[in-house]
Amino acid sequence: MNFAKLLLLGCALLGSCVNATNNYMNSVSTRSTRTNSPATVSSKSSKKQPKIRIITPQQTKEFQEERRTFYQKMEYEMEKPQYKDPTYFGHKRKPKKRPPGKQKYCKECGMKH
Repeated sequence: MNFAKLLLLGCALLGSCVNATNNYMNSVSTRSTRTNSPATVSSKSSKKQPKIRIITPQQTKEFQEERRTFYQKMEYEMEKPQYKDPTYFGHKRKPKKRPPGKQKYCKECGMKH
């Protein structure tokens, strides 16, 4: 007797769950088929249109020249001892060598020297 009641109760609950999922799936499918009004579509698409730039060969040469000079300047800067010499630790001027009792913590490199 108890088994029959539990079986009927389980079937009723299972049926309501199946109906709920079917209703949910139907509502999801109707939501996905909606279309936007033409006014909103045109306003959104106008914002997303890519800007087309036509680059002439002269502009390309100018750009390449700018990049070349930029990298030449960078290379010249990197030849300075503050970048090339490892004893500078990233400082502009070489840090002082203090005795161990008087060393200070450096905020720039995170070391004591």
